[in-house]
Amino acid sequence: MQALYNGGRLSIVPSFDAASVLDAIARDRVTILPLVPTALQMILDHPAIRSTDLTSLRTIVYFGSAIGAETVRRAREQIG
Repeated sequence: MQALYNGGRLSIVPSFDAASVLDAIARDRVTILPLVPTALQMILDHPAIRSTDLTSLRTIVYFGSAIGAETVRRAREQIG
């Protein structure tokens, strides 16, 4: 909510699909990405992650369950 208060733009994907989320990140220049750990794993596993411009991402917020160290390592390597 703080991002919206400060003029951030909201990009809503109607239902989770890794390809749609990657497309929204690149198209809308998403800076903050809230996800459950399983969704993050699905994004990291998707082949389009290699060709998608993710340079706008500044923060990934995960919630809902604990996240494995391997998922965090992969996210840092693949996304930065």
